[in-house]
Amino acid sequence: MIRILTALFLIASPILSCNFFPDWFVREPNRGEFLKIESLNHHIQELNMDRLRIDRNFYLRKSNFRKLFGFSLSGKNLSNWLNARIKYVKSGPTGKYIAYFHNGTVVLGKDFFSLSKIEQTLVLIHEARHADGKEFAHSKCPEGFPYLSVRSPQTMLENMEACDERDDGSYGFGAAFLFEVYAFGLYQTGEERLILGLYNSEVARIVNLESNRF
Repeated sequence: MIRILTALFLIASPILSCNFFPDWFVREPNRGEFLKIESLNHHIQELNMDRLRIDRNFYLRKSNFRKLFGFSLSGKNLSNWLNARIKYVKSGPTGKYIAYFHNGTVVLGKDFFSLSKIEQTLVLIHEARHADGKEFAHSKCPEGFPYLSVRSPQTMLENMEACDERDDGSYGFGAAFLFEVYAFGLYQTGEERLILGLYNSEVARIVNLESNRF
């Protein structure tokens, strides 16, 4: 699915589209990381909507995936969407962030590899949306921003470039994905509350309520 920089082929603490470190700090994923990326690739390709697990009318009212992505959720479609945006995957230091995107490359921090498959997929979707243009860069979270980061609750998000002023940015795409995961039960036993918490966290980062379709 996602290509690594050799012939190998192949995303809430805040995530940012930026180049934090010089190129010599990033590297090819090591063997263990590569195997986890391959396992994630397989997981994404196996994502398919089998049976709706929630009320249909509620689903139709709240689902935004097709509106934003342009297709219904399936492993093949999502893999193609990611591949069109993420050209290479590397590992390296990412500061306070799980990952960052720069010039077609996603750099994954060490904490990425300890996340669940759904969270890892969410990170890739988030970073891939940054590939669609500078207009999808983050804005600063407003003064008095009351919400905590799911993965790093002591991070002060106020005045940090970790929010979106539009609902079709990285956080909107992440929320749309997570709602499908919830609606079709595409999570492991015991993960339902995690999925709902992540969904609410993504929506909370969209700070322009007038344009927020969620």
